[in-house]
Amino acid sequence: MQPLPSVSRQSRIAAEMDTVRERCLGPAFSQGMKDNLLRQLQDKLTQLMSNPQAYFAEQ
Repeated sequence: MQPLPSVSRQSRIAAEMDTVRERCLGPAFSQGMKDNLLRQLQDKLTQLMSNPQAYFAEQ
């Protein structure tokens, strides 16, 4: 069982990813920027889920 802080952090990262997915593209926010931001958030989520202790040590 994961500690509560990692569960709330997972929820926050997932919510950020949803927000980015819903964000419209425009001159100040391209598809490449959207893809990069989603990749960064997914990497954070993957690290958090695979090794919460290391994730929180880096924060």
